Amino acid sequence: SDVTVVLANQEINAAEMVIHPTYSTATPHVRFTEGDYYRFSGADIALLTFNESLPVPTISIGAYPTQRGELLTIVGYGNNENLSNGIRRNGIVEYIATTPTYLVNKQTVDQPNGSILIDPGPTNQTVCSGDSGGALLNQGALIGVTSGGVINSGSGNQCVLSRNANFISVNAYLGWISNHVDLPDDKTDGDDGDDGDDGDDGDDGDDD
Repeated sequence: SDVTVVLANQEINAAEMVIHPTYSTATPHVRFTEGDYYRFSGADIALLTFNESLPVPTISIGAYPTQRGELLTIVGYGNNENLSNGIRRNGIVEYIATTPTYLVNKQTVDQPNGSILIDPGPTNQTVCSGDSGGALLNQGALIGVTSGGVINSGSGNQCVLSRNANFISVNAYLGWISNHVDLPDDKTDGDDGDDGDDGDDGDDGDDD
C-alpha cells in the first residue's frame, strides 16, 4: 500500500488498503428526505491493514440511535472555520435517520440502512473537506465513517455554514469488513453480505 500512518512522529506503512468493490465517485447525489436535501452515497468505506499491532486504543462498534434528535459525536482532521486542517476536532451533531446506500446507477439499493444522516447540533458543526473517513460516535462507540455533506448555497465558508452530512454505517458493512479483518464473534453478524468501499468521500462538490 502507498498509505502511511503517522503515529507519535513515527511513519508506519499500511500493508494493504482495501476499497469496497462497489465504491464509485459517481454515486453521491442529493435527494429530498426527512424535510430537507441530504447527500446519498454508495459504499464509501475502506480498510487499512498493518503487519504489526499499532499502539492505539481500540473502539467498540455501537448500535444505531433510536430517535431523531439524539446527539452524536463527530471526529475529524479536516478543515476548520479558518480552512486549516490536520488538527483533531470533535463536534456534536443530531441524528436524523438511517437511509440506503446505492450502486452507481443511483437507483439500486446497496444496503437499506447503509447511510446515517445528521444535522448540525448545539455546536453548529458538521464535517468539512478532509474529514472523510472520520468517526461518528454514539455514546463513545463507532457507528459510522464520514462520507460527505451538503452546504448552504452561497456560503462563503463551507465549514461554518454546512447544512448536513451523511456517514456510512459500520454495522451495515460488518459482513464485508469481517471478510478482510478479524472481529470479535459478536461483531460479525452484519447484514451486508459483501459490500464496502472507500473511507474517502470522492469529493463530489457538496462535501462539507
